[in-house]
Amino acid sequence: MPWHNLGTKLKKPPATAEEAIRAAHLGWRVLKKQLYVGDEHRPLPGEYAIVREDRWKLNQDKAIFGTVKHDYQMLQNTEAFTFFDPIIQKAAAFYETAGALDNGLALRELALIAHFACGLPEDGRSVSL
Repeated sequence: MPWHNLGTKLKKPPATAEEAIRAAHLGWRVLKKQLYVGDEHRPLPGEYAIVREDRWKLNQDKAIFGTVKHDYQMLQNTEAFTFFDPIIQKAAAFYETAGALDNGLALRELALIAHFACGLPEDGRSVSL
């Protein structure tokens, strides 16, 4: 069951975090857009907005997540959970749900661990972290 009934229960466990993100319809990208000031729309040096690309292109509400400085490095949704893929590929866990909170400002994936080497029974029961 998705956390607080939010998100997508993944019917077939995906092989990668990217597949989980796409199955949950979270594959949209974020962009860094220059901020402008004044009637002349002069660039505000070193100041940018982080925007959700799909909403930005459609001029929708809540497209802007916040502002950052020039050196901010973005992490795309499809890349955010790849650190866990080697565990998934060893069949030690599987992705169960994926979702977003606050209109996409925070993403999450839930993986179930098949079994643990820390004294938990290896009888096939799963532990949710």
